[in-house]
Amino acid sequence: MILISQPNLLFLKPRKVAGTSFEIALSNFTDDTSIITPITDTDEAIRASLSFRGPQNYHMSIVEVMKTCNLGIWKELIQNRKPLKFWNHIPATLVKERLGHSQWSSAFKISIVRNPYDMAISRYFFTTQTVDYSPQDFENFCVSQGTAFKQNLEQYFIGHEEIIDFYIKYESINDDILKLENQFNELKGLSDIFSRIKAKGQFRPPNAIAGEMFAQAPLAKKIITETCRFEIEKFGYESP
Repeated sequence: MILISQPNLLFLKPRKVAGTSFEIALSNFTDDTSIITPITDTDEAIRASLSFRGPQNYHMSIVEVMKTCNLGIWKELIQNRKPLKFWNHIPATLVKERLGHSQWSSAFKISIVRNPYDMAISRYFFTTQTVDYSPQDFENFCVSQGTAFKQNLEQYFIGHEEIIDFYIKYESINDDILKLENQFNELKGLSDIFSRIKAKGQFRPPNAIAGEMFAQAPLAKKIITETCRFEIEKFGYESP
């Protein structure tokens, strides 16, 4: 998650959609008041190598901790850990609650969406970090994930209300980032920066073709079709 002051733009980060690369690129347009949540050490090294701002303003203040009744937050404080107010894949409902009505309402909210069948494959290789796979292994993985494939809805919805103002499609990500850049003059150069960043792209082998994988794993295909209806219906993603 990143909240930029100028323009007043909020990026809600889903999973397995090139969100980390986009987040790193977006860091170039932050200032002291921006909220930037941490990413992995490897990805933070990429961000640092570009001299972009790192994590900031994502912890709870002592005053905020004192006002909460959340036992988990108090436990973190007792263990000498600063409780998190925001984190990378934080659900939209918590962002709204913790930003407050005024700041939430005024922010232009963006996120990224991806073909759910392709996303499932990416998630499989990222989670298992396998090079060789069998159709049964892939199918078993999809069965074990089940409704976890719905997790990105936490960034797109609060309850039944869709809250994203602008979706970047993974399949046309460079063009869509350029559209966003053209909409906000303050983001000049974002698309060029993004095109030079590759984070977490080393897990999926080039021969992992969606059509072939799902043809041999019909139950996996059925699970994705049933659990990812929003992405399929809204963005017209077709079954492989």
